Amino acid sequence: MSDERCVPPERVASRLDLLFETVYPAALGRPWTNREVSEASGVTVARIAGLRRGRPVDPVHRDPPQHEVTGRLADRLNHLLERRRDERGQRYSMRAVARSSGMSSTYLDRLLDGRSQPTLSKLAPLAAFLRVDIGFFAVDDLGALARHFGVRREALTYEDDAPAVTELMDTLEALRAYRRIARSPVAVQLAFRMAELPAGQAAELAAAVEDLLHDVASAPPDDRTAPAGD
Repeated sequence: MSDERCVPPERVASRLDLLFETVYPAALGRPWTNREVSEASGVTVARIAGLRRGRPVDPVHRDPPQHEVTGRLADRLNHLLERRRDERGQRYSMRAVARSSGMSSTYLDRLLDGRSQPTLSKLAPLAAFLRVDIGFFAVDDLGALARHFGVRREALTYEDDAPAVTELMDTLEALRAYRRIARSPVAVQLAFRMAELPAGQAAELAAAVEDLLHDVASAPPDDRTAPAGD
């Protein structure tokens, strides 16, 4: 395990960059922007940009105590509400938010002003309305980003040889390999089979398939159709 006093901020920044570049929905077809991740996670654009530039993180490996997270709850709620829009593209009124979340307008005002520190169970309807996992309210900014990308917080902070980090790197390499071979129907079928393999083996198999496809594509036409054993 890494000593929290020795974790260089650049380590967290470089791994966040890898996640932004590699882990994104197929429908998006490109890496996430800071703004898109901000809208999905509740972490401000400025904070995301700061972490990706190497701003120090405290605490590093573990989420902070719950009372510290709850103390910053108002900022995250306000940030999310500012970015959510109704079907007409308008910001929701506080009355609509309160009604949809099953709480009074007075109680919602207290939450947004930081005058109330609710339990997570009381926040569940509001989380559903904001389209975020309730767990986003139980972690700090780095924890929220880790949740957004579906990785463990430690994978962003531990040293390169830590199991959580090697697992992350193997998974990212496998994902990159899938995308490289995705244009071939045969390769796609193999990719489905590869999904059952550990990430490291899947990446190795994907690289082998990619090499094979490259060899076939670059071979002379006669060689491509020659019977086996000729």
